[in-house]
Amino acid sequence: DLGGRSAAFEVLASSRRCQVANMVLRPGEVSGEYGTEHPGSDQVLVVLEGAGEVTIEAKEHAIATGDLVFSEAGEKHQMKACDITLKTVSFYSPPAYPS
Repeated sequence: DLGGRSAAFEVLASSRRCQVANMVLRPGEVSGEYGTEHPGSDQVLVVLEGAGEVTIEAKEHAIATGDLVFSEAGEKHQMKACDITLKTVSFYSPPAYPS
């Protein structure tokens, strides 16, 4: 379940302890409703291309190509693409989504 998000999200690989997924947000798209979609998994996100904003626990931050974003299990968060497509890869530990 992807929480109703309109973004292109795909789990690429999973092991018992880690998972890798990519997400593409077109201009103006958001990753889903502001909240927690993986309450038991830490997330490390790498911005591969583009620019946007990430909100973690009500704090907004600008993100762009090359940035690294870390959110701990249970932290409320959301990403939004700005005027250009935002491409990311995320690492979850333990796995957060069915593969």
